[in-house]
Amino acid sequence: MALFACSLLSIAGMRDISAAAHFRQNSAGAPPKFEVASIKRSNARLPVDKQGYLLPPEFQFTPGGLFQATGVTVLDVLTLLHPGKHQVEGGPAWIDSDRFDILARTEFNGATPSWSGAGRNQWVEMIGNLLKERFALKVHEEVRERSVFVLTSRGARTRLEQHIAGSEDSLQSNGRRLRFYGVSLSNFARYLSSVMRTPVVDGTGMTGLFDFDLDPYRFGADALDNRINANNFADLMMQAVQDIGFDLQRNKATVTYTIIDDIEPPTEN
Repeated sequence: MALFACSLLSIAGMRDISAAAHFRQNSAGAPPKFEVASIKRSNARLPVDKQGYLLPPEFQFTPGGLFQATGVTVLDVLTLLHPGKHQVEGGPAWIDSDRFDILARTEFNGATPSWSGAGRNQWVEMIGNLLKERFALKVHEEVRERSVFVLTSRGARTRLEQHIAGSEDSLQSNGRRLRFYGVSLSNFARYLSSVMRTPVVDGTGMTGLFDFDLDPYRFGADALDNRINANNFADLMMQAVQDIGFDLQRNKATVTYTIIDDIEPPTEN
C-alpha cells in the first residue's frame, strides 16, 4: 500500500479500506476522470496522537487502483497535487476548514501506477479532474521567485537504510516517531514542503528508496501546541532532519503558484 500525507507528521497509522467507488480511464485522448466517486462531508474525529497533538489527514493509494482520503480539506488535496516548488493561494476560508471523505477507484490496464513513480502524474490528473467536476474548481498558475529550503546531505553517513521490499511511499506514526518506508528523497522533500508550508527542493543527488525514522519531538515536544501551526515547528523539523544526516538550507528559486480563481462547496453523493 502506498500511503502519503501532506501536513505535519503526515500519515498517522494505516487504516483498512472497506468501501469503494469506481472510475476508470476514458478512451485515448479523453482526460482520465471518475466514473463513480464518493465525496461526503466528514464526521471523522480530528486525528490526534498520544500527546493530544493534531495529526494531519492521510492519503492512501493501494493495489487495485483505490484512492482514499479521510477527513481532508480541499487545501490538503491541493497541497498533495502541487507539492515541492508549488504553492497554493486564494479561495474562501472553508477550503482549509471543511473536511471531506473521498473514495475512488480506477481499473488500470496492468499494474497500479505507483504514487512515487511515473504513475504519479496519472493520479494527479485524475484527482485534479475530480476537484474540477465536484467543486467547480478553477485555477491558474503564476511563476515567482521566492525563498525555498534545499535538502542537502551533511556529508557524513546518513541514518537511512536502503529499502529492500514491502510498502513504498509509506509513513507510519506511533504517536511520536515517524517511520518512513520505501520513500525517495525527492518525495521526502515534497513531504517536508507540505509540513513546513514552504517549498523544499531535493538537492541531495541521492537516488533509490529508503527506510528511516524522524522524531522532531525529542527537540522540543513541550513547545508544540499544534504540530502544524506551532511557530517553532520549522526549527524542530530542521533539527530532526539534521539528526538523520541532512540539512535544510535557505536559497532562492523559481516557484509555481497555483491561484484559486473560483471554487464552490461540492456536490455530494
